[in-house]
This record gives sequence, C-alpha cells and structure tokens, in this order.
Amino acid sequence: MAVPASSGLHPTAAFDASPVVHNIYSESTKTWQYVVADPTTSHCIVIDPVRDRCADQAAMATKAADAIVSLVEQHSYVVDYILETHASGSQCLSAAWYLRMQFAIYQGWPPQLCNEATVSGLEVQWQRKYGAGSTFSTTIRAGLRDGESVTLGWLSLTSMHMPGFGSPHRRAYLVGKDLFGAHSIATLAEDAFDESINSSESTPELREDTVSFLDAWTSMQRVLALPSDTRVWWEGGIVTGEVLPCDSLSQCKMANKHANSSEPDFLAGMRERYIQRLGIVTQPTPKPVGWKTRLGSLFSAA
Repeated sequence: MAVPASSGLHPTAAFDASPVVHNIYSESTKTWQYVVADPTTSHCIVIDPVRDRCADQAAMATKAADAIVSLVEQHSYVVDYILETHASGSQCLSAAWYLRMQFAIYQGWPPQLCNEATVSGLEVQWQRKYGAGSTFSTTIRAGLRDGESVTLGWLSLTSMHMPGFGSPHRRAYLVGKDLFGAHSIATLAEDAFDESINSSESTPELREDTVSFLDAWTSMQRVLALPSDTRVWWEGGIVTGEVLPCDSLSQCKMANKHANSSEPDFLAGMRERYIQRLGIVTQPTPKPVGWKTRLGSLFSAA
C-alpha cells in the first residue's frame, strides 16, 4: 500500500519537472476540474472539484465529481490533496467533501482538504457541540500560506494568494510551470475585473488608494511576472477537439489590455468600471456665484 502524503514523501522535489494534467469539464457549472499528477510516483492532487448544478436546489448530483473518481482509479493514483482556488459564497458547488469520503474508501485514508472557509465553519460546529475548550483535531487544515510549498511526489506545489479578486481565500497553485486558478487574472477577463470591483468596500467617492483595487493590481503583477512559457489553465470556458484548456502566459499577456498599464492607469480603469457598474452619475461642480449676482437675486425676489 502506498504511503500517505502526511508521512513525508520524498525529501528532494524536482522543482522544474512537469506534472501530468488531466482536465475534466463540468457541463452543468461550465467550469474545469483538474487532476494533477507526478508521473514518477503517481501521487496527485485534485483542483476545483464540483457537484452538478440541479434545478432542484435540494437535490445533489455528482456526475462531474464521479468522473474524477473514475480517472483516479483508472490510473491507480494516490490523492494527497484536494485544493480549491476560489470556492466561496452561496453559489459554491464544491465536491471536496464528497471526494474526500470517496477517496478515503478507495485508498484507505482521506486526502488533506486545505480550505480556510471550510475549517472555520467546522470549528464553529465543533465548539457548539463539544464546547469552546475542546481541541479541534483533524486532517483538514487551513489553506496553504502565501508562498508555502508542499511536495507532490517528486514535484513541488506552491500556493499563491490572489487577493482583490472576489474572495479573500482565492488561491492560485503553481506546479512546475503549470498554473491553476489564475487564467482570468492573467488575462484580466471581464468577470475577474468585476470580481475585483464587487470585492471593493470603497464608497462612491472612489478613494484612489482603495485596498482591493491595489490588491488586484499586485496579484495580476505576480502572475504576469512568471516565466512566459508557464501554462495557465482555464477556470471556465469550452474548448473543442484536442485543444487543451490552457494558454501560455505570453498569450495571456497579449489578451490582457492592462498588461503594460501603469498602476495609476490601472486604478483609473477600475474606478471607471466601478462607476459604470453602480450607475453613479457624477454631478458637475457648481460655478461660484459672485456677490453682485447674489445681490441682484435679492432685489428681484423683493
């Protein structure tokens, strides 16, 4: 039987090696799920698994998640981690908990689930049931810290925090030269732009130092600073034929109209889009009224 990831896999990781990437499309959510594996040891991670969207909100379907289980079993993979790049909000259809149970049966132990939002919710339930003084102990752990790396067989996976784009828990994951969870940031697609605006707590006055706008700028610059041959995998969108759902970072830069913008120009674009989104009508500044005009209005009123 293979050894679980928590026992320590290999002390030396081949940082520039390439993983095997399996992409599985979820038709109901229009999103991509990924199984990323080390070809040498067959250890893998699952990224962004989802349940199927159902017309009946009380129902649950797992066709997309079951496709991941079938693929893992077909290749005899060992699942070390289940990771999510931007699973948050009421519309989230995460299948992480379902897959964790399935893989616990399949391989004899559950993969680690790294999700800050999930852990905080579990802690609340645990304290309500057993009291605030109880020790919360589980293989579920908080999200990987910014820049934290873990081994995936002989590969290395690094977490990159992406604040300023919707969720404070948004992550991108870099394995070799394959990046997951940041395509919309690298291209600054319209949905990512709007996520940045929606996450802003700024008032209609649109302070220039809006924290979320600056966070979005910093996150985008971190992604664009990676090597140009980095493969950036899609979060959503449909491909046809044998085309892979990814682009090189150089292609993403060509699609990003703000790739060569300065920070002031980027913030100005954010503010302009923010005004459009909220339908804010800027009022013209009234012209100063001289004393002669004011006196004339008094006499006319009499």
